[in-house]
Amino acid sequence: MIPTIFYILGIFTLLVAVHEFGHMYFAKRAGMRVEEFALGFGSVLFRLGKDKSGTVYNWRAVPIGGFVKIAGMNPEDAHEPDGFQSKGGWARFTTIFAGPLFSILLGLVLFFLIATFAGVPSDKAVPRVQFVNPGDPAHQAGMRTGDFVRSIDGQPIATTEEAKNLIEKGLGKELALVVDRNGQTVELKVTPKGKEKEVDGKKVEIGMIGIMWLSEREPVGLIGAVQYAGTVTFNHIVGITGFLTKLVSGRASSDEVGGPASIANQVSNVSRLGFTQVAQFAGSFSIMLGIVNLLPIPVLDGGWILIILVESIRRKRLSAKATRAVQAVGLSMVLLIFVSVISLDLYKLFQDRLLR
Repeated sequence: MIPTIFYILGIFTLLVAVHEFGHMYFAKRAGMRVEEFALGFGSVLFRLGKDKSGTVYNWRAVPIGGFVKIAGMNPEDAHEPDGFQSKGGWARFTTIFAGPLFSILLGLVLFFLIATFAGVPSDKAVPRVQFVNPGDPAHQAGMRTGDFVRSIDGQPIATTEEAKNLIEKGLGKELALVVDRNGQTVELKVTPKGKEKEVDGKKVEIGMIGIMWLSEREPVGLIGAVQYAGTVTFNHIVGITGFLTKLVSGRASSDEVGGPASIANQVSNVSRLGFTQVAQFAGSFSIMLGIVNLLPIPVLDGGWILIILVESIRRKRLSAKATRAVQAVGLSMVLLIFVSVISLDLYKLFQDRLLR
């Protein structure tokens, strides 16, 4: 559990630090006064330094996340000459948009580094088990990390794709697996359980046994790494945007929604699989952080952008009272979503424990 906590703190602090650095960098470029850049929350443990512009860099007591304090963020502070509210619409827009942009760029960079140093997934991956999820059918059948699947129901298996197809089609049916375990042949019986999957816009139930296949990777050059990073980042943006659209329209199932407990469980799983998988998770999570922050909900970056756009269309600033009211509504929405997700997380956690 301790390593998982360290992974969670480390990943989240890195992602938030890069996000907040984006805000700070563009705020300084726009002539705004940045009072503090902090890692963590709570009381200050120690000062990391102070730059020429007067920005103080602190390490705070609660070691998760961080923030940047830009002068004049309150609606009443429009009189501060070097504050956020005193600047024009474009300067405020770029300052706010830079946070999500840097989060997405961090994901892009991480995927590029993974491709450069670890390679890209091979199309001819061998059917070797990298992780067995406790409590799922594969675990109950005795499957172990490192097992090579040689055949399923008498059909020889050469690639991961062949194994996945047979397992997905074997929902509710007992499958006879022959695996190679450290040179010894082991026979297993496993019955895939159901899992929903969207195919051509329709939900279908497929079989799954709760394993992660070893991702065989092959080296690529600079151009290949750039192409891989760009493609994966684009697919993440499209996928996350599509999921958020389903969530807002009420078409997302409860199984697709997760909060802190689900995230911790995912981090725990990937932390056992090596640095490459941890970096992949961090890249995916960073892009998600950027996209979610662009939601037009006040108190999120997207809410600030919405206010700036409304002011640009009206050619008039919102009053301090109106801005406060909008932010209060946004905060209520965020708290409601947070409580709902936490409740769903706990329900799924306890339900999972009871079912086992």
